[in-house]
Amino acid sequence: MALSFLAGPWWGVLAGFFYHLIDFALNRTLEPGHLFMLCHCLAALTAGYYKKWFITQTDSNARLFIKLVILSIVMCLVMSISGGIIGYILNNLEAYHAASSQTDFLTFLWQNTFKSKLVLQIAVRIPVNIADRFICVFAAWGVYWLGRKSIRPFNQTQ
Repeated sequence: MALSFLAGPWWGVLAGFFYHLIDFALNRTLEPGHLFMLCHCLAALTAGYYKKWFITQTDSNARLFIKLVILSIVMCLVMSISGGIIGYILNNLEAYHAASSQTDFLTFLWQNTFKSKLVLQIAVRIPVNIADRFICVFAAWGVYWLGRKSIRPFNQTQ
């Protein structure tokens, strides 16, 4: 996400792709779970375009904070919906048996609450993703801010 903020959304997508490529190279396993790479790509696109379209250099600290909170919520929905769809597809593949995940306990608790398995797959991701997205968005913005401050002196001396 920080790369999406610094260099643009498509560089963030490239970083997400290479993260999964390195994981594949190190573990020598290509499994259906690598489809979750699409979640990372959507997150990079969302973060990059949100910054490009909604965040300006003239935003006050309070306005920026509110915009980052909104981005965190949007990112939670993007990750929960895309991850839920991928999880739903993978759960219907007989050959795919996911290892225990962060959502297994909530899936067990909520399986009788939701009639749709797809809605269940999306809903169980929201509690995990909301905390994760707040941490990631604000951390990525901090990295972006530090990176922008450290790059600026080089641009001014040239």
